[in-house]
Amino acid sequence: MITYYRKWPYLWREWLTSLDHKKIGIMYVILAMIMLLRGFSDAILMRSQQALALGASQGYLPPHHFDQIFGAHGTIMIVFMAMPFLPD
Repeated sequence: MITYYRKWPYLWREWLTSLDHKKIGIMYVILAMIMLLRGFSDAILMRSQQALALGASQGYLPPHHFDQIFGAHGTIMIVFMAMPFLPD
């Protein structure tokens, strides 16, 4: 939609390069919400892997991939999601 309505110059000029503290705060909270969704998707992947890996079954993820998702989930949820919501 941004490309269709040709709003990239406005977005770049008014938001992405802005020094206004209110706009920076809004962008920070939007990024935190996006990272919250990404963290939820990682959590769903990990929990479904654990649910499917019962008994002799290995689940659908190889062990090294599960470890990567586990590490990314922790980093994303602490650094990119929780930090924007902490008070000064």
